[in-house]
Amino acid sequence: MENNEKGVLRQLWDTFFSKAWPLWVGGILLAFLNVLLFLIRSPWSGSGTYMSWGENLYQKIGLFGLHDIMPVVLHPYGLPGTLTLLGAFTGALMGRDFAVRVPPFGEIVKSFIGGALMALGATLGIGCTIGGFLSECAALSGGAIVLAIGFLIGIYVAAHVKLRPVDFSAEGIFLAGLAHSPKMMDETISQAKAAAGRACAIISSPEYISVANIATLDVEICAGCGMCVSVCPYSAPELIWMNGRQVAHINSALCKGCGSCSTVCPSGAMQQLGFREDQTLVEINEALGTL
Repeated sequence: MENNEKGVLRQLWDTFFSKAWPLWVGGILLAFLNVLLFLIRSPWSGSGTYMSWGENLYQKIGLFGLHDIMPVVLHPYGLPGTLTLLGAFTGALMGRDFAVRVPPFGEIVKSFIGGALMALGATLGIGCTIGGFLSECAALSGGAIVLAIGFLIGIYVAAHVKLRPVDFSAEGIFLAGLAHSPKMMDETISQAKAAAGRACAIISSPEYISVANIATLDVEICAGCGMCVSVCPYSAPELIWMNGRQVAHINSALCKGCGSCSTVCPSGAMQQLGFREDQTLVEINEALGTL
């Protein structure tokens, strides 16, 4: 009987703590607890938590002349943030995932710089992504909508980093693990899975559609100088032998239409679809004619 009870308890432990929970479960629990915070006193805020910690620390060591600072355990943001940290620590212990991990010195420096920039952004924006976006979205705040628009603009501007974190500049080449930067084993495994998924997405497709404004080449006037090869960041042009002479050749699958090759081509053999030299000159003449 005793062994049976231990077996049941062990099964319950393994069910809840031996494996990582799905992200959607964590999201639902987080939203539910945040609604409860709304009902009790105030929503969850990250920047408010850090501000409470910082003010209490500065008061203890006598910096900036701070007085009458509310203790963390009584602060409406400091206490939930502290309990969140303790809960994450407890969950890591129960899930046997806790370990002292010391990142490389370069990663520590980047973390300090990133933290300082986040603090500056939270100060200027009067809120962080937690209190200014997640919590305020539940309250249908106008500020959260403006912040969401800013997020979308930032993601669009930095799409090559945010939306394609494992892609190399050349199409079809993907990075993972130490090839990207020093990282922990769990991060390496996650990035390797992402790289494999991106590769499978290309391999499984019956055909590959390239961008429309790729470079084109007039072989008759190409001098084979190789300047296009030296400036292309995607390794799309290459030199080949054709009819006894050396000319350039464009791999349309690798070309991204950046226009570097057509800019440096001394003979004018390299042109970009949609931005040919004659088209560009017509646009310039029309623009100057309206002045």
